[in-house]
Amino acid sequence: MRVLHVVPKNADGGIPHFVNHQIKSLGMSIDNDNYFFNTRKISLLHPISTINEILNLRKYILASGADIIHSHWGSLLGALVCSIARKKKSVLTLRGSDINSSPEDSWFLNLIRNKLSRYATKRFDVVISVSDQIANEINELNSQIKVILDGTPLTIFYPRDRSSARTLLGWEQNRKYVLFYCGNRPIHKNLTLAEQTFSRLIKTFPNCELVIINQNFSQEALSIYMSGSNALLFTSVAEGSPNIVREAIACGCPVVTVPVGDVRKWVEMSDAGGVGGYDASSLADILRETLTKDVYVNTSIAQQYSLDNSKNQLLKIYRDLANSKS
Repeated sequence: MRVLHVVPKNADGGIPHFVNHQIKSLGMSIDNDNYFFNTRKISLLHPISTINEILNLRKYILASGADIIHSHWGSLLGALVCSIARKKKSVLTLRGSDINSSPEDSWFLNLIRNKLSRYATKRFDVVISVSDQIANEINELNSQIKVILDGTPLTIFYPRDRSSARTLLGWEQNRKYVLFYCGNRPIHKNLTLAEQTFSRLIKTFPNCELVIINQNFSQEALSIYMSGSNALLFTSVAEGSPNIVREAIACGCPVVTVPVGDVRKWVEMSDAGGVGGYDASSLADILRETLTKDVYVNTSIAQQYSLDNSKNQLLKIYRDLANSKS
């Protein structure tokens, strides 16, 4: 069985690490082919590069001998893939940012993104959602909606000794460290609320430090930061199933979060910290309690969203679809 994965490139020209993990995990089970769609060339201000990129995508899909086309995003990419691959069996993965509104974008761009994702959802043979919330939002558009998380590679994200992790990072052993993943998206990740929360916390809990990290960290380095931290603070405005929260839990790092996406489910199942409202006072109180108790996280829950688990679910979808009648 041959599967063509159509994946959007990141701003740095690479592809999202969680998609890369997922494709690589399929290994020898299937024959993988990849097409990386350069979204940076898509612009109304640059019609020639836009047309060329779309034509290149069309040419690759039509020439592909793939049994299944898998679009790893909705929005424009999903709409293009389903329009081009009408006679091929197809899978779409919606990850949240392709259907949820983002405060970083205009209402018009959010509307267009949502409409294109819904258009694509109706036309793919199978639609994968990374959270129940997204699945519930689109369940009337397609009868073949499956919920599969972007699996966490537990060979990278696992509990390390906190003291050893801090030695590697050059951190003080007796200080409290709160991790915040900004991802070079300060508005979407709500950096302002995170800073307000920490400002309230430090008034009564001075021996602590807020560590802000962006996308220029390797997965291995991120895992060490999580193992060395006393808590992950998560304040994002909109999410589907944020990988960063599940990765932190897998590392044994407590999580203090707002009620976004499916994070409440994982935090409560793993006893990992707490969920507060979108206000600094509420989050600071939970964070203070979490740091004081030095919460123990039930990392065994990570097996439910492991990369192997997601891989097996995805392979079943491919096989069932390949064996189905057109």
